Amino acid sequence: MGHPAPPRTADPTADPRRWVSLTVVLSGAFMILLDATIVNVAIPSVQLDLGASYGSVEWVVSGYALTFGLSLIPGGRLGDRFGYRRLFVLGMLGFVTASALCGIAQTPGQLIAARVAQGVAAGLINPQIVAIIQVGFPRHERGRAFSLYGIVAGVSVAAGPLLGGLLVQADVASLLWRPIFLINVPIGVVAVLLAARLLPPTRGRGGALDGVAVVLVALALSLITVPLIEGRAAGWPAWTWLCLAAAVPVVALFVRWELRRIRNGQAVLFDLRLLRIRSLAAGAAIGLTYFTGFIGLLFMLSLHLQLGLGRSALAAGLILTAFAAGSVIGGALSDRAHARLGRGVLLLGSGLAVAGTVGVIITVALTRSGAALIPALFLVGLGNGFTIAPNVDIALESVPKRESGSVAGLVNTAQRIGNALGIAIVGVALFGALGSHAAAAAGTATDDLRRELVTAGETSEAVDAAVARFTHCYVTRAGSVDPTVAPPGCPTGEGADAFTRAAAIAEADNFSRATRVASWWAAGAVALTFLLALLAPARRRRDPGATSGVSPDSAVGAAT
Repeated sequence: MGHPAPPRTADPTADPRRWVSLTVVLSGAFMILLDATIVNVAIPSVQLDLGASYGSVEWVVSGYALTFGLSLIPGGRLGDRFGYRRLFVLGMLGFVTASALCGIAQTPGQLIAARVAQGVAAGLINPQIVAIIQVGFPRHERGRAFSLYGIVAGVSVAAGPLLGGLLVQADVASLLWRPIFLINVPIGVVAVLLAARLLPPTRGRGGALDGVAVVLVALALSLITVPLIEGRAAGWPAWTWLCLAAAVPVVALFVRWELRRIRNGQAVLFDLRLLRIRSLAAGAAIGLTYFTGFIGLLFMLSLHLQLGLGRSALAAGLILTAFAAGSVIGGALSDRAHARLGRGVLLLGSGLAVAGTVGVIITVALTRSGAALIPALFLVGLGNGFTIAPNVDIALESVPKRESGSVAGLVNTAQRIGNALGIAIVGVALFGALGSHAAAAAGTATDDLRRELVTAGETSEAVDAAVARFTHCYVTRAGSVDPTVAPPGCPTGEGADAFTRAAAIAEADNFSRATRVASWWAAGAVALTFLLALLAPARRRRDPGATSGVSPDSAVGAAT
């Protein structure tokens, strides 16, 4: 008869308040990731209240993701230099202030500027969260901590539409969409007070911040994302293609600059030699492609449910909650799955997400029921839970603690840039398909419109003229820069009930087709994640509490 295994002894160097500290920093993670998606269901309310064009609202969504991504690597390096607690508190104060400014914005420009400030603050916060986990937890507990981080990340991103829908529907104090930002203020103030008292004053290696590298990274990412966001509305002029092409030499210049500083023994924004660590390189690539796919899918489905199927913000949020439920379950199981499967957990997660996305495409093709999307969304969420946390853990497992902040910044930058790219790419595909299919979509509504006008006693000539007018108006509106504004001369308001009903029929058909087209782009990005997962180290952890036998520092030394 075998003897029971001896209990694992506590690590005497571990912070005894580490689990309380984790709760504090995860509250910050929930806020900044929630704000990545909470705006989606509030788009119609923002447009109506501020008179914003669709392009302006897209910047409200994408501007946050872009500046979030731009500030992550500098935020990680600043955390290494000045301390993770200090940067977390500073970032939270900035985020609370920017949230308040979002809530009182009176013009689209003010809202966009406040969202940009929110993104910068979020970029300061997020690397500190991952670094605090990496530094504050012993190896045998780190997987569990990252699993909780993954659950919070998945739930917050997916819960955004539901909470946003609830707040918009409730119209608290007649503030319409504003509470989706103002809710951050009291929560953030409490988190700041707790963080200042409870978080340990840890930091990585010091050194000066490489300002030139920061500018080059910001320039490269702007050259990629701005044309993708603005290109469709501008008609893809020459400057958009020139910007995309110019991003390549800027990235090359950044690499050359950083390698030169490494050779000269100077401080760098990110030590490019760390990318020789296979797990880190694969993890960053996986973060980019995976977030491009699933964030784009959630953004698109929010528009499909509201603008295409005419569901309320609350109804859309409730349907998208299926994704959150899957994320919770997958995240809760991800640590043990990682222990058993190693990188196979990433194959499992991305495979489930691909299957769920294909399920979305099939469902949209077969039915106009929003509720029918719930099983497929649950499957995508389950894959999400099995992907996010294990990928972060795998990416950082061979990285020295002194580089935790900057490396966490790199991994999260990849995720945030994937976020911005996902919205931009899916937006191009979705609205391009809406314009190209508009005439056929209008044709699906003309029979009903014709019957309604004949029943109302209109002459055949008047009916033909009205149908032609409807088709022209719908096609013009669908292909315009701002499809929410009716073209001049098109019937709206009282007396245009028949046209409104016909437009709803056409819109449902048009969004159904466009959503299927754009969903294939999302599915392709997640499928690429599946292939990239094969590049991650195949080694599996023996059990959730196993301690790595390889020193992170020695692993870096071998790699470099």
